Amino acid sequence: MNFIGFGQIYPPSKQNMYKLSIIDKVSLILVVIGAINWGLIGLLDFNIVEILFGDPVNLIGRILYILIGTAGIDMIILFFKAKKGYQ
Repeated sequence: MNFIGFGQIYPPSKQNMYKLSIIDKVSLILVVIGAINWGLIGLLDFNIVEILFGDPVNLIGRILYILIGTAGIDMIILFFKAKKGYQ
């Protein structure tokens, strides 16, 4: 299959697939939670993290926001690792 501008597309094989670590899997889950939370804030002005874990000023809420931010950085690193593996 050939898409304009993308060249030949091959199905992934075992040797060029990046295996996710436990940290990467947890990071992916946290990033999805963060993305859903931001979507809810934008659409409905409803912050699910704040409701479940308290105000970001609260220690637990603050730690969760730090973990979600760190997970986002890990996903950026994972993106470049996976991209490098396919080249």
